[in-house]
Amino acid sequence: MARKFELKKLTDFYEVRVETCPIDLNQLKLPEFALRCPRCKCTNIIFRGWRRNKRKGDVRRYSCKDCLYRFSDAYESHFPLQVVEYILGLTVKGLRPSDIADLLMKSPYSIKISRQTIMNIIKRFVEKFLEFEVKLRHKLESIEWQIDDTPEIFPRSEKGDSNTEGKKSGFVWITNVLAVDSRYWLSANVSRDRSAESSYKAITMAGKRAKYGPVKFRCDGYEGHVKGIRKAYPFIYIDSKSKKEDFGHINFIESLHSFIRRKG
Repeated sequence: MARKFELKKLTDFYEVRVETCPIDLNQLKLPEFALRCPRCKCTNIIFRGWRRNKRKGDVRRYSCKDCLYRFSDAYESHFPLQVVEYILGLTVKGLRPSDIADLLMKSPYSIKISRQTIMNIIKRFVEKFLEFEVKLRHKLESIEWQIDDTPEIFPRSEKGDSNTEGKKSGFVWITNVLAVDSRYWLSANVSRDRSAESSYKAITMAGKRAKYGPVKFRCDGYEGHVKGIRKAYPFIYIDSKSKKEDFGHINFIESLHSFIRRKG
């Protein structure tokens, strides 16, 4: 019998980590992000044309002028980048690897991938995201954070299990925390229900990643957010207003949710 993959296990190692603020080129050390030779690590690289890959399509080829080593810029996966993006997108929505494998067969890609391979892809690219985030992390601290949640609908596999049998779709709640001054997306907690506990988990996750605490928290009129904030930061100032009181009260994080829905 196939082992059931729980959402909690998935979110243990998968956290949405996206830099939403504009990049200041004056603050970046460009040689650190430039293409480097895998052998001698120098940046004295020249373009050597293209080569055809059966799964990835056209891949750029390069040559190092110092050690004459030739290499390509192919990413670490045997599958096209569109397929990897499709897998990661379904993962964020809370689907299990078995469901993702079934949907891949029915998608326009029509690729058969095992559950273990999907797990390996997720873990590999999450590690890459974390490395990239450390390099691009914005150093500006923000005195104000905003918190809000949004429901995300996703399709289910027709096979399903005893809990999802007969249901064609479902949804999860994604609770996000955003630093206002730096526009940095600090955390996203995925849960099956909307509760104060999910808000608390998102806030504590944001505090661990930011390495500092805010002076002010802004949220809508949902009581669960207020309880989660009070549990994490008992003495912080909370500015809570419903959309009826002030529609643009949390406009920054609402813009983030609009971006998520467009990309969904």
